[in-house]
Amino acid sequence: MDEQALYQLACVEGRCPKCNGPTRRINKDTMSGHDLREYECKACGWNHVFDFGVALWKIMSDAGNGEPGD
Repeated sequence: MDEQALYQLACVEGRCPKCNGPTRRINKDTMSGHDLREYECKACGWNHVFDFGVALWKIMSDAGNGEPGD
């Protein structure tokens, strides 16, 4: 199953790709500068970390580091 299909099932529909049980987000970490979210299924133990791209704080910080008028 490709990453997009996993995302659709686990994050959008809230279903496990292994057992079709419910999934939930158990962690969100942006300390690395990326928006990483971990989802799990308690029924079968499946879990996966999705990278949602650059974290908003990182974008805002980078934008604020330029010289005025850039």
